[in-house]
Amino acid sequence: MFIVCRDTPVLGLRRGYSEVDDAVVTLATTRIDRTGLAIRAALAQAAPEECAQFEVDFQQAVARASQTFDLAPLDATLERWWGIAVIRANPLSKHEHAQLARAKASLGDQGVIVVS
Repeated sequence: MFIVCRDTPVLGLRRGYSEVDDAVVTLATTRIDRTGLAIRAALAQAAPEECAQFEVDFQQAVARASQTFDLAPLDATLERWWGIAVIRANPLSKHEHAQLARAKASLGDQGVIVVS
């Protein structure tokens, strides 16, 4: 399994594979709070086309919570969109894309996990 991490040493090893991709990735990452306001602001700046869908999903989750008094759907909506906002606000560098392409070529898509 090959794991691409941000801001940490990256090692690519697998059984029977002798090449190692050893690189330290030192990129500044944009931190986004797990609030509706912060997620919306990040999406508006980094992915305006997805911001509208976040607003729809958020409003539906708020409406559901107001009817059921259950905040779980709202929490799930925020969690899902927070992950998307973080990825959009912190795109992979050329070096990271190259690492990912090499990992996919050698292991196949099933053996690659991208951790942002």
